[in-house]
Amino acid sequence: MNKISEYLKLIVGVLFILIPVAFLIKANFGLAAFDMYLLNTSQTTGIKYGTVNIITGIFLVIVQFFIVKKFEIKRFIQVLFITLPSLFFNFFFYTVLENFNPENLLFRIVLFVVMDILMALGIAILTRIKVVVFPLETTMVEAKKAFKVRIGIIKYVMDFIFISIGVSLFFIFDLENINVGIGTVVLVLTQGSLVMMWNKLIDATKFSQKNH
Repeated sequence: MNKISEYLKLIVGVLFILIPVAFLIKANFGLAAFDMYLLNTSQTTGIKYGTVNIITGIFLVIVQFFIVKKFEIKRFIQVLFITLPSLFFNFFFYTVLENFNPENLLFRIVLFVVMDILMALGIAILTRIKVVVFPLETTMVEAKKAFKVRIGIIKYVMDFIFISIGVSLFFIFDLENINVGIGTVVLVLTQGSLVMMWNKLIDATKFSQKNH
């Protein structure tokens, strides 16, 4: 029963990340480093965003082999867990939201703020479950163990790499939008605090339920 509950939380958490990302792209204020890399790569190659995520996941699993210096076929399970969500994103973004292109500035700001908050909820949910890990997060954890540095430093390094790739693609292929902007800064500055806020609310809800 606990496993079923964990998997349900996984589905909810993933949806609360994927759907906000789709709307954040539409809000067009800039994206987080990894999302910007995925979108710029998608716009450069013509490969859909979710498919780029799957390909990147495979590459990150291969990187893990070099970090841990051991080949473990079970690591590719991580790719299986991002495949369905990525395909769902492709459908939602390219079909459901195909004609959704907001132009009103106030509406875009409200949309961005709401999606920023909801995405933090998704992250908070995923950090609480133990049924699965994803390629990006697992790569950061393995790098932390191998290089004996804080996970925050690893994240900054990987963000720098993803932003560098995304910006390079923008200039080399003259993309229409760099997908880095004030929204990128806001996401960096707010996501940590928002995740902590959601964690406190979830803990408070659990405490309240135990006392009823």
